[in-house]
Amino acid sequence: DAGLAKITLTSRANVRMKDEDARELAEGLELAGYDASAADDGVIVGALYYEYKDRILELEQDVLRAMDYELNTEQPHKFMFHIVHAIGGGEALACAA
Repeated sequence: DAGLAKITLTSRANVRMKDEDARELAEGLELAGYDASAADDGVIVGALYYEYKDRILELEQDVLRAMDYELNTEQPHKFMFHIVHAIGGGEALACAA
């Protein structure tokens, strides 16, 4: 399951967390310094949702910094310039690409 939260759908099509996931949410909220009782059945809405989301993103950044995490991605420009050169295009075509 790759660590993804499991959800079930009720007959009213409301998304509800499994009990284990709700407990993990409460523990995470407590560790982050929030009152876990503020979440109704694990569903957080409104301004509280955005406050929690911002705090989670801050904590994620702290963890990534502590791990010296670095993400490097290949930029497409060098491939585009290679293709333009391969088809005999000039500087104008390379700039347009």
